[in-house]
Amino acid sequence: MTLSLNEVEALSRKAVRGVGLSWGLADEAARATRWLCAQSLDGCGHLASALDTLDDCAPGDTAPGRSGSRWSTSTGRMCPLTLGPSLGDFAAQLNDDGWQLEGVIAPAMLLPYASNLARRRHGWVTLRWSDVSATTDGFGLSLSADREGLNDMIASRVDIMAGGQMDTPQAVADRAAPQTQDLASLTAYAARTYAPDTEASRLLGAGAGRSDND
Repeated sequence: MTLSLNEVEALSRKAVRGVGLSWGLADEAARATRWLCAQSLDGCGHLASALDTLDDCAPGDTAPGRSGSRWSTSTGRMCPLTLGPSLGDFAAQLNDDGWQLEGVIAPAMLLPYASNLARRRHGWVTLRWSDVSATTDGFGLSLSADREGLNDMIASRVDIMAGGQMDTPQAVADRAAPQTQDLASLTAYAARTYAPDTEASRLLGAGAGRSDND
């Protein structure tokens, strides 16, 4: 099954809200997921991985804190959907030495936020973790040949810095092909945002109503 990028964005927004993040963060995460899919990456899978971990955490436990060039949490697990927008607030301070981000959940979710940083800075931004090296100019994305770490559930350390070099950009896609289990996971989280049926809503037209069941 494939989804349009608009469908990916709409589903992702509700799924992120379904695990308890604000609508503002959900909007940004939905655009991030769409961006990943547009770069021919498994955006839905990376988001599902992040949400599966976040669903077992209290929000305050994964909120990023900054001390100089180091970003971390007391629990060793940091939410990329909260971290990403926070990085943007300090875009002008990013330099060649970069920042060290510790314990990042589903680190591939940071790639779209790095793209936002690159656009704000009008230059390249590079991320490195495990065996992955990724550079973006704010629009495209270039990845190292070895990219197994894209599927890391958590990265003990992600380095993000100004500069880099884009070699072969990712092919652009206009549809996504999520795995069945990831689509089911996102759909289940999204369903938490739906109001449950009540007798009053059924009588007003939600569902069959009373007459079909008499």
